[in-house]
Amino acid sequence: MRNFLILLALFSLIACQPKNETKSSEKWTEQNPRPLPAEPYAMNSEPLLIKGAKVMTAEGDIFTRANILMEKGLIKKISQEDITAPQARVIEGDGLVVTPGIIDVHSHMGVYPHPWVSAHSDGNESSRPVTADVWAEHAFWPQDPSLWRALAGGITTIQVLPGSANLVGGRSFTAKLIPEVSARSMRFPGAPQGVKMACGENPKRVYSEKGIKTRMGNVAGYRKAFQEALEYKRDWDEFTKGSKDKKDKPGKIPKRNFVHETLMKILEGEILLHFHCYRADDISNILDVAQEFGFKIRTVHHGLEAYKIAPRLAKEDVATATWADWWGFKIEAYDGVPQNAALLTHNGAKAIIHSDSPTDVQFLNLEAGKAMMAGRKMGLKISEDQALKWVTLNAAWALGLEDRIGSIKEGKMADLVIWDGHPFSVFTKTRYVIINGNVVLDRAKKERPRSDFEIGVLDMAFNDGRDFHPPKTSADLNFPQDDYSSFIKPPSDMDYTLIENVKIFSQGKWLENQSLLFSAKDQKIHKIESGAIKEIPANTRRIDGQGKLLTAGLIESATDLGLVEIPMEDLANDSYVKSDVATPGNYAYDSLNLMSVRIPITRAEGVTTALSYPGGNLIGGTGVAFDLGETEPYIKTPTALYGSISKGKEARSMNWRTLRILMDEATRWHKNKENLISGKTLNLQHNPVDLKAMEPFLKGDIPWVIHVEQANEIKNLLDWYQATSKKFPIKIILWGASEAWLHAKEIAKLNIPVIINPIEQDPNLFTKLRARKDLAAYLADAGVPLIFSAGGDGFTRRLRQQAGFAVKYGMDPEQALLAITQTPAQVFAVEGGDILEGKTANLVLWSGDPLEPTQFAEKVWIRGRSQNLDNRQWDLAEKYYKLYN
Repeated sequence: MRNFLILLALFSLIACQPKNETKSSEKWTEQNPRPLPAEPYAMNSEPLLIKGAKVMTAEGDIFTRANILMEKGLIKKISQEDITAPQARVIEGDGLVVTPGIIDVHSHMGVYPHPWVSAHSDGNESSRPVTADVWAEHAFWPQDPSLWRALAGGITTIQVLPGSANLVGGRSFTAKLIPEVSARSMRFPGAPQGVKMACGENPKRVYSEKGIKTRMGNVAGYRKAFQEALEYKRDWDEFTKGSKDKKDKPGKIPKRNFVHETLMKILEGEILLHFHCYRADDISNILDVAQEFGFKIRTVHHGLEAYKIAPRLAKEDVATATWADWWGFKIEAYDGVPQNAALLTHNGAKAIIHSDSPTDVQFLNLEAGKAMMAGRKMGLKISEDQALKWVTLNAAWALGLEDRIGSIKEGKMADLVIWDGHPFSVFTKTRYVIINGNVVLDRAKKERPRSDFEIGVLDMAFNDGRDFHPPKTSADLNFPQDDYSSFIKPPSDMDYTLIENVKIFSQGKWLENQSLLFSAKDQKIHKIESGAIKEIPANTRRIDGQGKLLTAGLIESATDLGLVEIPMEDLANDSYVKSDVATPGNYAYDSLNLMSVRIPITRAEGVTTALSYPGGNLIGGTGVAFDLGETEPYIKTPTALYGSISKGKEARSMNWRTLRILMDEATRWHKNKENLISGKTLNLQHNPVDLKAMEPFLKGDIPWVIHVEQANEIKNLLDWYQATSKKFPIKIILWGASEAWLHAKEIAKLNIPVIINPIEQDPNLFTKLRARKDLAAYLADAGVPLIFSAGGDGFTRRLRQQAGFAVKYGMDPEQALLAITQTPAQVFAVEGGDILEGKTANLVLWSGDPLEPTQFAEKVWIRGRSQNLDNRQWDLAEKYYKLYN
């Protein structure tokens, strides 16, 4: 009876409820999940006033001196007149430069975080070609240390994209770099979502065993996916229409499909489409597919051949997000040119400089300056404001946020960067980074976000150099304005060349008002005098060096130049030895291709000598040194053994076991080679060819360049060296050595040179958790002989930029220049490296400070001969410049 009464009461209660007025058609036609509600950012920031700074607005105006007032997260006022704001915190801007916050539209930070481990590899859902249903936001790790290094480089907003394996990779994630513990709370509120798609080689390669083998297959896959989305949209439209007609009696509800929903939103223009695509023909194909199905492509990413179809991109209002100088790493990138962004801008298309790198994102400002310089060299009139737009306003447009960020304008979000110098200078650092009117980074106070991951290790984000302002070797950046074409192809050589009234770098010092005479006949420097040289030989070409700087040719000490044409193509790559032990008998000289198109491209950046090596395990092989001249190349082999003792697939102890066996057998060979050759001593694990190649090392004739990163690995290597050097006069060089600062005094005491890449000092591997930005300065202060390398894979041209970064983080400029000239020449016993009478005449005449990538090599001499600075990239850019003008 009691249960009956309860049921009766419930029935009565239900009967008394008001009738639900929600129509079933409305109930069932919600096609998408509710938007995830982003927690609002703090837009109620305290008033902040920047006084008397240079302001680059990215709106066409550059104010020499202006004031900016921020309130409640927005820019309230910009004026060249005084602004009164008694309650505002004041930042004195004298000598500082303000720009909009830098925006990176192509990042994988957070989904491919540092340090790299397979467990954190969340950027590609490569289970199927079309994964439009996945969201990058759902894999984003806010504790990625790279995020806060990017912030320190002036980045305030990023678009995190799924990787490029898929035809459709999924939805992107737009975030502000404010320190939070979830992706949701970092999401840019109200930002339109994007979708990543990819064309060309990537989907072909990844899905070659799963049904996509050709570009035809790629395009067929796009058409199929969008056709299915159209049919899905039609089904929903018909259902919605039928529901309205039948009121409360809807028809059959279409089965929900998250893949089709995302593609449908692209068709409706609600989601912005970002397309990974390199080749001009591929870009044209995807533009055609977009026209066929009636959707819009917002941005082509990478787009290294976009300059070839710049007018079409301009007409269809499609932006291109590209690099300043990445190229050639695969065949799709082979036609990349550094003038790409400038040529796009010249033809009215939107250009953007992106990173696609947790390293390059830290200096996108500099990359914009480099790209501007490349255009100006060709005579393109690219302004500083236009170049700044490449990493600010144009980038904001690509994300659909140009009305909120990307320029300094009243009413926009207060996302600003205050720099301690010109933002296009390699030496410049951020002084403050401001997001939503809040100071997120204050370098002077060492205030910035910190990744939880680094707690308990070391907070290397703070070790970024002393308060150091390098003296400028030129009055200003002096950006090139004139057509550079006249410098490309030099006149034929005369017997002698005289450079007068020039500033030269000799023996680690800059010398003003010098004259220098050298000869193409004997390839030597004959005279160096302060003032004028009185006795000038007949048949001498005279060059006025007023306002120019002269250095020795630059030397790259660890590259694959001449061994690799296209890294991802086996038939065009001779650099890597697929060996699991040691192959010192593998000589780089045997693979050297002096006709490589990479050589003249590198030579145009002032590199005159390269030391190339075959990669591998413990010892990949024996290196070769060669000059980059057009004729009669100087070649020296062997130069050094190259190998690695760092952590590999096996335990570190296995590397040391292999090393002990190798050294034991090499020692036996060295002492008893006649017996070994005759076969009296057997059971050798290593080939006699390899053991013989070890002899120059054991005799001290060549060093062993050993790649090593972690502090404990370095300590073990130093102990081994001290013990072994008592038996043999061996020489070693540390290479990589990110944690070498922990043993700097011992390395200096043993006088062991170290080869480092100053740009790459990030915790991107577990062997580099204690990497620090000021590594070069730290080692130099300890007295360690330093050499800089930019590596291979097309980056050899960045060698002087490596030296510039060392200066940015505290190293003396003269020491940095020595690390790419005199020091490697001495350590590897190769010619050139300094400007002295009797030295080989490998010389470079620079437009300004050689460590500034916004300056350039006007003339290059190798062995006294003037070099042609023309190259394949220049010719490609010139071809398409003339085609559209």
